Amino acid sequence: MNKETLEEAACKALGYDYNDWVSLFSKDKSTVIYSEVINWCKGAKYMAERMYSEEDLKQAMITVIVSDSIKNSKDIAEYIQQLKK
Repeated sequence: MNKETLEEAACKALGYDYNDWVSLFSKDKSTVIYSEVINWCKGAKYMAERMYSEEDLKQAMITVIVSDSIKNSKDIAEYIQQLKK
């Protein structure tokens, strides 16, 4: 399976042709298209860093279920923050 690059995904999401991006816009940092694609990629990276994996959530749930020290939703939220990547 061919994985899409962030730049390819950005072009698709923003309605730009990826081949034009590679040949024209990726080389000229002063264009609006360059800025939009780069900022979209930065946003995607930021969101990925804030996400939890399925394994993180499973571990948090197991800990909450078996732990006597976590007694309310504030404690649960704090514990999940500790698991954050």
